[in-house]
Amino acid sequence: MERSKYLSQATEWNSTIIKKPSTFIVVVAGLFVILYLPIFSALVKMWWGSDDYNHGFLVPIVSLYFVWMKRDQLRLAPIRPSYLGGLPVIILSSALLLMGKLGSATLLQELSLPVMIAGLLLLLAGAGWLKLLALPIGYLLFMIKLFGEGDDRFHWPFQLIAANIGVWLLHLMGFPAYQHDQFIELPRVTLEVASACSGVRFLMSIIAIGIPLAILTQSTWPRRICLVLFGVLIAILANGFRVALIGIWTYYHGTNGDVHGPLHILQGVFVSWIGFIALFAGAWCLGRNRGEWGHPRHADDNAMTPSAKQQLTDEEHGVVRFRSWTLAIALLLVTGSVYYGVRPAPVPLQHDLDSLPLTIGSWSGYAVNLEQEPLRVPGADQELLRLYRNPSGRILTLYIAYFNFQEQGRKLVGYQTLERFHQGETVVTLPAGSERSYKLNQAVLRVGQGKRFVLFWYDLNGRMAAGSYEAKLRTLWNALTLGRLNGALVAVSAPVTQKDSLERLSSDGRQFVENLLPILHLYLPGAAR
Repeated sequence: MERSKYLSQATEWNSTIIKKPSTFIVVVAGLFVILYLPIFSALVKMWWGSDDYNHGFLVPIVSLYFVWMKRDQLRLAPIRPSYLGGLPVIILSSALLLMGKLGSATLLQELSLPVMIAGLLLLLAGAGWLKLLALPIGYLLFMIKLFGEGDDRFHWPFQLIAANIGVWLLHLMGFPAYQHDQFIELPRVTLEVASACSGVRFLMSIIAIGIPLAILTQSTWPRRICLVLFGVLIAILANGFRVALIGIWTYYHGTNGDVHGPLHILQGVFVSWIGFIALFAGAWCLGRNRGEWGHPRHADDNAMTPSAKQQLTDEEHGVVRFRSWTLAIALLLVTGSVYYGVRPAPVPLQHDLDSLPLTIGSWSGYAVNLEQEPLRVPGADQELLRLYRNPSGRILTLYIAYFNFQEQGRKLVGYQTLERFHQGETVVTLPAGSERSYKLNQAVLRVGQGKRFVLFWYDLNGRMAAGSYEAKLRTLWNALTLGRLNGALVAVSAPVTQKDSLERLSSDGRQFVENLLPILHLYLPGAAR
């Protein structure tokens, strides 16, 4: 009797869902929008404030157009909710969202958005619908900032390519230029092809526009792929040409005014303009035949008709639909409650940094104005800047930036840190007794017109980390296990002069760090200690 009553209620639910699906769609869509409202807000701000991601405003519109192109096939596609497929994907998406919130990792939160859409589609409609809408959902990745500044794994090769092409063109036109890695030395100025000028982010814009253009104008996949690759190739060459034009401009005008030329015409968006022109020109050359991607393929019609083994009775179908919609609403409610309800607590310093001793080993220090430090990390809760001198006259700069809590826009390992510190650094080991050692970063950084030798590391709740990825992962781990997002960056530096060898600078710097660490542990909080 109870099962019969439950089946009857479920069948009634199914009938209601069929007759008034908009009610349930609105509920699930409303919960989804509320859950991702902070992410939507952050994305809009990023699109509006970043020239290389202005195309983000078009991505959702293009994605919806792709869905509209599939409307005939979607009408024929059977609805077969999949628990085994949908639940793991939704749980994965929720985990990405919550880990991103706790660990202040915006990329994880943004990536969870298309994953959540795919999971809900699997749970409510089934694998057939997900297969039909795979491209619209995957295309949403282009509205996310996948490659940030300072990520050398992606930017560094394109920096070198742009520098090589720029110098080759300068030599071809008779201008004297010398290249060292990403630096181009001209008679009046030394130019750097920074990670922000690598062109990687503008390539994403070109690919994002090239994909729908190729689908709408080309009839075969080989032509579509060739069109997108052609746009990317032209953009890469255009970035090198842009570097050469900047070199010519600074050759005649020096650094007076903006190196990006009159009216800033040689900024990175120049690459996008050339790439877009190449895309439309390539589309015209390859042919303007409309693609058939949006039209139903009759060969698949049989696959859209349930087989005898897959057909369900009305009562069983009612149970499946009732459970799928209930699970979707419940999972969104639980994820939203945790997302908005959990927030790691700020962790203050054990002692104020200003009370750090002025005498550390044989080194004597004095405070200086923070405004004089070019390697400052923005957004820190507390900072310390001091100069320390040893008896031989060596002067080292100690800089500490401490965050008692990290969030969007206030990150210890943000793009500013990556840009300023992680420039060809190497990891060195500092012995600390017979059974223990510490790992630090050692680098020679360009600061203004000079160079500076730097030893730096991250202190994350009592654990030292050298690499940026190690620091991000440890921050995330601390957030998940301890509910803490505190951390510090410690940098010991000295200007590089002709009379100083790097070996001597490294030796003096390590000696100072050996004396500093036991004292610093009394100031920086850490459950690990």
